[in-house]
Amino acid sequence: MKPYITYGNISYRELRETSGDTYTIKVSMEKLLHLVNQPILYSAKINRDNSNSVTITVKEKDKDFLAELLKLKDKTKQLSEQSERINNQNTYRELKEAAAQSGTKLQYLMINEEQKKILEDNYIQFAFFDKDDKINIAFLPDKAELIKKLIYPKQEKKVTETPQQKNARIYAQLKRTAALNGEKLRFKAKLTKQQLEALSKTDVTFAYFVNNDDKSLYNIAYDKSNESKVKDTLAALNNQKLS
Repeated sequence: MKPYITYGNISYRELRETSGDTYTIKVSMEKLLHLVNQPILYSAKINRDNSNSVTITVKEKDKDFLAELLKLKDKTKQLSEQSERINNQNTYRELKEAAAQSGTKLQYLMINEEQKKILEDNYIQFAFFDKDDKINIAFLPDKAELIKKLIYPKQEKKVTETPQQKNARIYAQLKRTAALNGEKLRFKAKLTKQQLEALSKTDVTFAYFVNNDDKSLYNIAYDKSNESKVKDTLAALNNQKLS
């Protein structure tokens, strides 16, 4: 028997597979009632022990809304710190289970904060533990070569997915998220390279494609939640040209 009972409007696995990072917190069980029939995707695990607690997972982009629904907006910093700890613990557990299933052992490596950021930007799965002024990371042995190539660029040529592969992955994630939310993706056509570069400097997640009519222009696809950010970014760029 699992030490928890699952609850929510989406499974934990499906939520993890949608676009964006996850955000997980542990609160008292009565807080769960605040999420019933609310417009937010969440997966919860009600602990079977006597702690009267529940672990709730949402997407990172919904963390502020979650805090508002749970009436915990004054504790957002503490919740974010707690979420990082829980996600790291979950990752370490998943890595250990995967290693056991494959008959291998986790590998460990001491890195710095800058190298940690490089691994995060390249979507490498690892757990981490602070050790003095360094960071000790744990990872599966099949990732060892790639990790070393990424964090030691002078020794190895940096290896990551091609721009085409990354774009295809982002588009697939956007479509899946939109489908789960019962929404349609937003599109904008015939953007210039300068407009594309301006959007890439924001936190908007989008996929882009060469325009069929004019190969020097681009079409983009993005989530409905980023509609205003896209409009504001493009408007700001146009205003700069006019001034």
